[in-house]
Amino acid sequence: MHPGDEATLEAFAGAALDLVRGEPVERALGAVARTVARAVGAPVVLARLAGPDGDRLVARAVYAESAALAAELEGTSLPAASVAREEAEYASAQGDPSAPAGIRRAAARAGVPVVRVVPVAVGDSVVATLELFGTEAFSLREQALARAAAAHVAMAVRVERAPGDGVDGRAQLTQASLELLGETLAAGADETETAEHVVRLAAEATRAAGAAVWRLEAEAPPTLLASHGFAGRPPEPGDSGDDVRRALAARNGEPQQLGSWRLHTLALGEPPIAALQLAFDEEG
Repeated sequence: MHPGDEATLEAFAGAALDLVRGEPVERALGAVARTVARAVGAPVVLARLAGPDGDRLVARAVYAESAALAAELEGTSLPAASVAREEAEYASAQGDPSAPAGIRRAAARAGVPVVRVVPVAVGDSVVATLELFGTEAFSLREQALARAAAAHVAMAVRVERAPGDGVDGRAQLTQASLELLGETLAAGADETETAEHVVRLAAEATRAAGAAVWRLEAEAPPTLLASHGFAGRPPEPGDSGDDVRRALAARNGEPQQLGSWRLHTLALGEPPIAALQLAFDEEG
């Protein structure tokens, strides 16, 4: 791993946690744009999301070395239909007729020749883009970091589109949020530290008495990564790990009973890479 890339991935994970926590999408996108810009040396990065009608992609976050340029690019838009579903890099974007007109204008304003566009598509429609502006072609490493950043832009799309129904009367974790938490675990450089962030966040978001995260592996029992709360009595890996498997296999959403707690077990990620247990007091 390139020096500094570990910190970049941790920053992406932090942005994902902000999204789950309910922070404004612009804040999380701004962190992603700033992080990838600094990691690849891009003077300008734009993150665009589809507007309410889906016809236009609007710049919701802009990183630029010039505050005046950032203000100029904020809110600019381009037709979603003008962006291909595949990644593209324009070596002379300002005068390249194959580049969308909005990209050509942004490159001219930024005063740079190269633009790499990483689209986020749902079905046949492009719903977001991450655009990196630079003075020379982006390396394979820089392209990989751009894709990782674009994955977090995709998370922002899912969070914005997700309904607000929770898994419990007080739980406000949507399916999109659960996928986000799983992807946060996968992206984190330190699995245990990231899991500790996840359980604290999940307990806070749902007002649960306890939260635990278990790693899921096909040929091994679930492994407890981190727990929070539970009145200081975290789940025991043995029997509790079997309970996790049974709860996920049942797929009926019914809570299990553990002493005075009701336990909800939820899959994290798609496909699931971990399970989140939330414990609620019977009387709460």
